[in-house]
Amino acid sequence: MPVTGLAALLVVATLGEGGAEPTSLLVWHALLVALVIVELLLAGSAEPTWSPATGPLAGFFVFFGVALVGAVRAPYGYAAWLYLIELAAFAAIVWLASRRGPDLLSIVATPLMLAASVQSVLFLVQWYVQGQTRPAGTFLNPNHLAGWLVAVVLLAWGPPLLQRRAGRPELSRLVLLGAPVAVAMIHVASRGALLGLGAGLLALLILSWRRLPRRWKNVAVASGLVILVGAGVGLALRFRQTDPFRYQRVKIWRASLGVVAEDPWFGSGPRQFTYAAKNHQFPDGDGPLRHDRGFRVTHSDWIRVPCELGLPGAAVLLLTIGALVLCVRRRRRRVELPTSSALAIAPLIALGVQASVDNLSTRPALYLLAGALLGSLLTTRDDRGRFLPWPSRWLLALLLLFVFAIGELAPYLAWREVRGLPRGRLDAEQSSRLERALRRNRVHPDFWSRRAEHLAGSGADWGVDGYAEAREAAERAVRLQPAGPEFHIALARVESLACRTLFHDAATRQRASAAFERAEDLDRYTPFIPLERAGFLLDTGDPAAAAGAAERALELEPESVLPRLMLADALLESDARDGVRRAEELLEAAREKAVRWSAWAETGQYARDLLVLDGSDVRRIEEKLARRRERGH
Repeated sequence: MPVTGLAALLVVATLGEGGAEPTSLLVWHALLVALVIVELLLAGSAEPTWSPATGPLAGFFVFFGVALVGAVRAPYGYAAWLYLIELAAFAAIVWLASRRGPDLLSIVATPLMLAASVQSVLFLVQWYVQGQTRPAGTFLNPNHLAGWLVAVVLLAWGPPLLQRRAGRPELSRLVLLGAPVAVAMIHVASRGALLGLGAGLLALLILSWRRLPRRWKNVAVASGLVILVGAGVGLALRFRQTDPFRYQRVKIWRASLGVVAEDPWFGSGPRQFTYAAKNHQFPDGDGPLRHDRGFRVTHSDWIRVPCELGLPGAAVLLLTIGALVLCVRRRRRRVELPTSSALAIAPLIALGVQASVDNLSTRPALYLLAGALLGSLLTTRDDRGRFLPWPSRWLLALLLLFVFAIGELAPYLAWREVRGLPRGRLDAEQSSRLERALRRNRVHPDFWSRRAEHLAGSGADWGVDGYAEAREAAERAVRLQPAGPEFHIALARVESLACRTLFHDAATRQRASAAFERAEDLDRYTPFIPLERAGFLLDTGDPAAAAGAAERALELEPESVLPRLMLADALLESDARDGVRRAEELLEAAREKAVRWSAWAETGQYARDLLVLDGSDVRRIEEKLARRRERGH
C-alpha cells in the first residue's frame, strides 16, 4: 500500500498545472497527509529497517529554520505560510521514500514511465489536433513538462543500465513507452531540459560504464546520441523562429541579484520575490513600450534561494548539498549504497542542472519527484528500529489533520467561494459568498480588498458608515500585505471615492494621494499608477500635482499616448503660462504616436491602454483649448 500510494501521489501531482492548481494541490496534499499518517500509525508499529541519513537531514532542518525565520519577517505572511507548506511536503515525501527502502525507485519507475508516455501523447494531441502553439500536457509550462519527462526517462532506463537485469520484454516495453516521449521532447525543444538530459545521460553512463558489456556500451552511447541529436534538431528548429527575448534570462538573473543586494542577510522573504521584483524591472528593448514585458520569477532556482532567503539560506543549501554528496560518495566507497538507490543520481542531476535556468520548484510534480529520488538515495539501514512512541505518533497524526483542515481545506473552500466573483459591488448572494470566504480564511489580503470594493461600490449609495467599513477593510488588506501595490491602490480608491462623493476636503485628498504614492514606491515601473493618481488629482482640484503625476507616467513610457493626453488636460486646467502651447504640442504628438504605433497597440492590453487614442479625451482637450484661446491665453 505505501509504495502504491507513493506512486499514485507522484502521478496525481502532475495533474492540474503540474500539481499547482488549487484543486490538484488539495488532492495531492490530502493523499500525502494520509500516507504520512499510515506510516506513523501502521508501518511504525513494526520495527523499521530503513530511515533517512542523518547528515543531509540535519542540513535540511537548518534550512527549514532559515526559511522559518524569513517567514516570520516576511511582509506577506500568507504567502510565506504556503512556502513553509511546500518545504514540509518536500520533507514528508523524502521521509516516506526513505522509509520504503532502496527498492522504491525500481517499483515506481514503470508507472511513472507509463504516465510520461500518456503525458507525451496528450502533448502531441494538443500540438497536432488542438493546434496549440506551446502545449504542456497537464503542466502549465512546457519546460516544466520536459524536465519531468527527462527525469522519468533517466529513472526508467536506470535499472537495465545499472542493474543489468532487463530482458528483451522489458527493453521492448521501455522503447515502446519512450517513443512518444522522445517525439514530445523534440517538439518541446526546451533548452534547460536539453542541458539536464545531457548531464543526466553523462551521469548514467559514468555510473554504469564499468559494469556494462561492450554491446551494451555501444547501445547506450548510440541511444544517448540519438536522443541528444533529436532534441538538438528540435532546438535548432526553435532557434529559427524569431524571438527577441531569447536571452532575456541573463538580464532577469542580473536584475534578480539586485534583490539580494537590497537585503543580503534575509532576501525578500519566502515567496515574496514577485513583489520585490516589481522595482527591479528593466526595459525589454522590443517595440515602442519599455515595460510591457516584465518578470515575476528568477528563472533559476539556484538564484531564487538567495533572493528569497538571503545569502545564509544559499550557504545552508550548498552545505546541505555538500553533505549529501559526501554521504553518497562515502557509502559508494564502502559498498553501502544499493544499486537500486543509485538510480536516483542521474535524474537528480538532470533536475538540478535544469533548475539553474528554470524555476522547477514552482511545480509540485517536479519537487515531489525530486523528494522521492532524494529519499531513496538517502535511505540507510536502521537495525535498531528507532521510532516515535505510540502517544507521540497519535499526537503527531492529530496535529497533521488539524493543520490540514485549518491551513489547507479551509483556504481551499474560501478560494472556491470567491472564484468567479466580480470586482466591485456584489449582489446579496455574491456578498454572502465573500463573507463565507472571509470566515474560512481571514489572512488573505485579496478577500479584504474585495470587501472594500464591494462596500464602496460606485459611491452613489454609500455614507460615512459605509466609508468607514470600506476603509477598514482596505487598510486590513494593506496590513496583511504591506508590500503589495494593488492593496495600496485599493485603499487609495476608497479614499478618492470618498473625496469625490462625501467629503470634498483636502485631508481626504491627501490620504488618497499618499496611498497612490505608496503604491508607486512599491511598483515604480507601472505607468498606470501615476496616471490614476493624476486623474484623481485633476478631478479634485489639484491640476499642478496631476501634471507632475502625468509627467512621471510619460517618463516611464515616452512613446505612449495616454500620458500625453492626461498631461495636456492637467496643463490646461492649471492655467500655466505656456499651458496652451504645450497642450497643443502634446495633443499633436499623441495623434502622431497613435498612428505610428497603431499595429503595436494590438499586441496586448497594456499596449492598447497606452497607445490607443481615445476620441472622448481628444474632444475634451480640444474644447478646453478652444475656451483658452477665446480668453486670449
